[in-house]
Amino acid sequence: MKKALETVIAVFVALGAFTCLVKVGLILCYRLDAVRFSAWGTYLAGAGTVVLAIAAVFTGVRAVQEYSSRNRTERAKWVFGLYEKFYEHDDFKKIRQKIDFEDTEQILVLIRRDMKDGKRAATFSPSERLTLDQFTDYLNFFEMIAWLWKGDLLSKKDVLAMFHYYLKRLVETRGGSEIRDFIDQKDYENLKHLLVKCVDE
Repeated sequence: MKKALETVIAVFVALGAFTCLVKVGLILCYRLDAVRFSAWGTYLAGAGTVVLAIAAVFTGVRAVQEYSSRNRTERAKWVFGLYEKFYEHDDFKKIRQKIDFEDTEQILVLIRRDMKDGKRAATFSPSERLTLDQFTDYLNFFEMIAWLWKGDLLSKKDVLAMFHYYLKRLVETRGGSEIRDFIDQKDYENLKHLLVKCVDE
């Protein structure tokens, strides 16, 4: 609201300045002969154009600033949505806890079996399938984060601020090297690159 008011005030100031110039021109009209008055008419027309151009530039700058501010606000909401999905929803909680407390043995057993069987479908019990799915969902979330970062939709600063700890824990927890091998074998290319840039460097 304040910015819109400032823009309106700027336009009125510009119009006021133009009005003053017109009044000065009229006064000069009565005191000068026709030739000199014609020169002043040209001057006033040019001055009016300049004043209106300045007002237009000012209005344009304000519009760009408002757009930029709205854009930053929308981006912050979007980034906060990613934060909420990862930290506040239950989707990734089980895997986060396993990685936090170095309780990764079950995950390691499952990914070893999955990698050993290669392209053949490994046999898992329903509970094992659920755990492996939760773990691959966890990796897929970070693959998406890495894709957004690679496409300049998230900055490295955003990624580090929100997810650095868990990206680091992913490869530094017990069995982290095997998890990294799983990431390589299962073609999590964006995540692999993100780990190199955000964890290894």
